[in-house]
Amino acid sequence: MENKKIGIKPIVIGCCIVIVVAALLFAFFGLRRNYKSVINDFAKAVESEEKMEKFAKKNIDFKAVYALQQVSEDEDIDMDDEDEVEKAFKKEYKKAKKSDYKDLEEKLIDSLDEMVVDEKLRVKKIGGLKDYKHLSLFKSSEVTFERDGEESKLTFVFYKNKIVTFDYEYDTIQMESDISDRSPETIKDANVSMTQQAKDAYNNYFTPYIGEDLSANEVKALIQSIILSNQQYIDLEGKFVSLEIDGELAGETDFSNLDDACENASDNNNDENISNATQQMSKVKVQIDSSKKYDVTADYRKGIIVKIIIKEK
Repeated sequence: MENKKIGIKPIVIGCCIVIVVAALLFAFFGLRRNYKSVINDFAKAVESEEKMEKFAKKNIDFKAVYALQQVSEDEDIDMDDEDEVEKAFKKEYKKAKKSDYKDLEEKLIDSLDEMVVDEKLRVKKIGGLKDYKHLSLFKSSEVTFERDGEESKLTFVFYKNKIVTFDYEYDTIQMESDISDRSPETIKDANVSMTQQAKDAYNNYFTPYIGEDLSANEVKALIQSIILSNQQYIDLEGKFVSLEIDGELAGETDFSNLDDACENASDNNNDENISNATQQMSKVKVQIDSSKKYDVTADYRKGIIVKIIIKEK
């Protein structure tokens, strides 16, 4: 029998292929496995502020949050263009330094304290991963929690294995209540039946930016968060956030167009009114001066933020 030599090159190439395939499988199934662990850890972390802080530091990608914020602030970027957003995000993520998002990290951790309910949540259902909105770069999972007979849904948005945001999109009803017993007005107004945890999750869009001596970039990010939230909740009563300017802004004192647009959208947040409010808020965003500092406060209705007030210092 003839002895044949097996070249080392094919063996190396074959091993490399196996390693690459194994790495891809690990990355894919690792994310699918790990995201459930993160969600279960969150359900435990709401038990105390200390646990929530540890959870946040371990499981939230603050660098990604910062990068996404930078992208959303750039008016030259079309947020509906997936390729453009992905390219811009990766660029911002790569160049971001710890010092760039240190303050943001502290504010986000502080805001998460509002989600603490002093007891563990029961995880009832964890949804499978899917693309977040139209962005395949981010994956989301819709999760159903239960506490004190109430059921609430919260969407976790991931970049790789870490959280970049929470997204509250769904009404919450008490488990023991028959929906047929609820009036149309109660069903229509989502604020009536939201659990405190769900309200906190909704408010977390804005609470990191409430305070004194905010920078121009922070205020611009806040206004962008308001715009995106309002666009997300079109036609859902009680889910519109108004913007008010206290005093003057860049020398201007007349904000009657903004006030009228916000009032109309508050009464009826349909497509047309949201579009008009967005235009007026975008004009305000342009007037934010990088050399100024700002104080930001909020008005609440039934436990959720309905108005943001900005005052130039």
